[in-house]
Amino acid sequence: MIWIHGGAYRFGSGKEYEGVFLARRGVVLVSINYRIGALGWLSTGDEQAPGNNGLLDQIEAMRWVRDNIRAFGGDRDRVTIFGQSAGGSSVSLHMFLPMSEGLFHRVIAMSGVALSPFAVLLPPYRVADYAKDLATKLGCPTDSSSSMVACLRKKPTELFYTTRVQGPPMISVWAPHLDGPGGVIPEPPARLLREGRFYKVPLMTGTVPREDFYDAPNGTSRETFIGRLRTWVQRYHSNREAMFDALLQEYTDWTRPDNPDVIWDIDLERQANYGYHSPTDALAAGHSASAVGTYLYYFTHRSDNDPHPDRFGVIHSLELPFLFGPRGIEPYRPTVYTDVDNTVQDNMLTLWTNFARDGNPTPSAVAGVIWEQYQTTSRPYLEINSSLVPRNFLFARRNAFWNDYFPKLVNESKCEEPQASRASTHCFGGYTTFVEAPLFFGVLFLYERLW
Repeated sequence: MIWIHGGAYRFGSGKEYEGVFLARRGVVLVSINYRIGALGWLSTGDEQAPGNNGLLDQIEAMRWVRDNIRAFGGDRDRVTIFGQSAGGSSVSLHMFLPMSEGLFHRVIAMSGVALSPFAVLLPPYRVADYAKDLATKLGCPTDSSSSMVACLRKKPTELFYTTRVQGPPMISVWAPHLDGPGGVIPEPPARLLREGRFYKVPLMTGTVPREDFYDAPNGTSRETFIGRLRTWVQRYHSNREAMFDALLQEYTDWTRPDNPDVIWDIDLERQANYGYHSPTDALAAGHSASAVGTYLYYFTHRSDNDPHPDRFGVIHSLELPFLFGPRGIEPYRPTVYTDVDNTVQDNMLTLWTNFARDGNPTPSAVAGVIWEQYQTTSRPYLEINSSLVPRNFLFARRNAFWNDYFPKLVNESKCEEPQASRASTHCFGGYTTFVEAPLFFGVLFLYERLW
């Protein structure tokens, strides 16, 4: 099992995650680092700095595992790549990348998929424009790619992480980008999914309730919420008023339209629906047509010892301590595991490692439950809480809004790269708010420089 960490493509490290819990279940766990921020994703759009270095690092790590993992008791023919947030979008992106072919055999994408709006920087926004912006702020020439890159290579590393480059609303400037034929990401993942051009390997994917989060102790006023919506639709080039009206209609509790606590709660739901729930459902729907095994989950367990206020609910990353233990995953870990927490952890470890071994999380019942494969008729999923509960139609209305209705408004805005399909909810990807590196083996603590 190869773990690819998250962190909005700008933060994080593989060493933050303890590997012993998964390793005790009989798998060999490999946790990698990859270049992040400008060093991972900066591109001039030509041969001087093609970019997508973070994905190339991940691919090189998978090649290393293919060529060496037998020496550590691993099976090169049963490799599962799994990750959360930007790690989740990364692992599912590899299902669409020509360079990743044959390097893995199962995928677990947690709270982030290749269709998430932060997953890939899409036209009309160009990573080369942000490279020039960074170069200008660092005092480098921008008249030619070669002189700009030569100058940037002389700058201290820390400046690439501390220098702020601002993109349009909700667009992440340092992220994977389309680089055309012969590149790392030749075509938009939504198009490839729609046309069935992806690696047919078993997929497990899912989300938590509070995927995108901001605190507001006094709630969110109607005025603030309307302002947030108006700012959000600026990511599109036209038809903004219709998009604003549709969002305001869909995300207003008309029985309590001015209640600050209700508005705060529903605004968080909006962000999670858009950024995580609906693209995850779209990926599951498209992937399920391959009939190789698609499993959708919804993690809703909150520890009694969770350090956050109760009203926060189950927030982004809260499931990670139940796979990796409490070490290093601040501030998401409970201080002490309860008996219920231990049960949740045991079930999750069993499901995840079963899937890694067999491509099926329940080859036999786990906690009395068989996890039904996802299909578009009843859209089954497994809710993971103190018990495992099979359910159907997760966020059916909200997913229909984002995956079926909203794209019609988007396509009317005349995007340069329209993606008119159920598997696309946006024209451009990314949130502004959202190293050469050693491999880290959870059990062996073996460090090996990759490049």
